[in-house]
Amino acid sequence: MDILKNPRHPMLTYKLPHRVMLIPPEDIKAMLKCMHKYMALGLAANQVGYPLRIITVDPHLVMIDPQVISVKGDPVTAYEVCLSLPGVTRAVTRIVEEITVTYKDAEYTLCETKFSAMTARVIQHEIDHLNGILITERGDEWKV
Repeated sequence: MDILKNPRHPMLTYKLPHRVMLIPPEDIKAMLKCMHKYMALGLAANQVGYPLRIITVDPHLVMIDPQVISVKGDPVTAYEVCLSLPGVTRAVTRIVEEITVTYKDAEYTLCETKFSAMTARVIQHEIDHLNGILITERGDEWKV
């Protein structure tokens, strides 16, 4: 399993539909292994060629069809990088004080959980991938 690194690849630009499909546990394990291999904080299934609404978040959180249902706080800008865009850094503005996300876990249990700080940022970044949005569309170019 490897990361798609062409920002024009259809898998990275296509908005995946909201539907829950049964995913073989070995595919979820492979995503987690790939995320750890690249020392990433998160990974979206479409980054590795799976047309599924699944993200993994370090160290072992699996979210199937995640949706942000509420946010709290002011927008905060921070630099983000992306495995699918090697060498690209963008200043991206997101709300990170608190987000509430609904999703199904790896056992397909419906969850509603609050996240904050870096975890909130990572989840939003990965959901952007599921919606066909890259950081190059979200943020300003990093300037030294």
